[in-house]
Amino acid sequence: MTGLIPGGELVSLYGTGSSYTWVADVAAGTNLLFFMIDSQGR
Repeated sequence: MTGLIPGGELVSLYGTGSSYTWVADVAAGTNLLFFMIDSQGR
């Protein structure tokens, strides 16, 4: 899973199974976009 701050930086999130843990070092009110790609690139 990847997080994107529009006009900013990419942040990779790593997890096991269906659980992800991430300490968000992002200012309140910041827009974030999250996307996932499966093992087949979809």
